[in-house]
Amino acid sequence: MSIEDELDNAFDEGRRHPINMPFVFNDAVELQDGPDAGLRGSVVSVFMDEAGLCYTVELSTGRDIQVAPSELRLLDP
Repeated sequence: MSIEDELDNAFDEGRRHPINMPFVFNDAVELQDGPDAGLRGSVVSVFMDEAGLCYTVELSTGRDIQVAPSELRLLDP
C-alpha cells in the first residue's frame, strides 16, 4: 500500500495522531492564520504537497481552501 493510500485510510477511519494526523474527516476547525483567520469549517480531505501534509477545509462560507495543519485549531470534537 502506498503512503498516500495509508494517509487516506487513516484520515477516513478517524485515526488521529497528534503529529502525523492531527485532523481527520469532518473535524470542526477554526483557521488561525492568514486572511481567513477566525473562520470555521470542516476538514474534508487530506493530501501531501511539496511542503508536507495539507488539508482541504470547507469553510462556513461554502468556499474550499487548502491549508497546513499549523494553520488550524480543532474545535470541540
